[in-house]
Amino acid sequence: MGLTADQVLPTKQSAAEEWVAWYKLLPGNKDTRNAVFLTWWKRNGSDKANTPDLRLFLKGEGIMLTTDGLGNLVDSALGAKNTLSSVFSYGLITYGILAVVGLGFTLVLIKTLATPENIATAAKIYTRR
Repeated sequence: MGLTADQVLPTKQSAAEEWVAWYKLLPGNKDTRNAVFLTWWKRNGSDKANTPDLRLFLKGEGIMLTTDGLGNLVDSALGAKNTLSSVFSYGLITYGILAVVGLGFTLVLIKTLATPENIATAAKIYTRR
């Protein structure tokens, strides 16, 4: 038998991970869990636990915790980092696909145009003979 939410109530000294674990133990639907969480957070939440990871987790659950300007700046930076890493990885995939398509196109073009007659004509033009 596992722990229940009432056995691991977070306190002002609890870390963000403890709040997340407690939220996951809360019974009921999402709206009920969110209401219970917010009520308990207002009484027992702390700046120590109000981390970017906790806010990101709760945002996925539909809860937006307020923070100071520095916290917003950190959240924005983390969001930008995640966006840039996604764009970068998709960019690499796109460039890889374009490189393969371009190489294939070049090989088909060379195979099509590299006939003995075309090579002889190109040699005459290049050497001016």
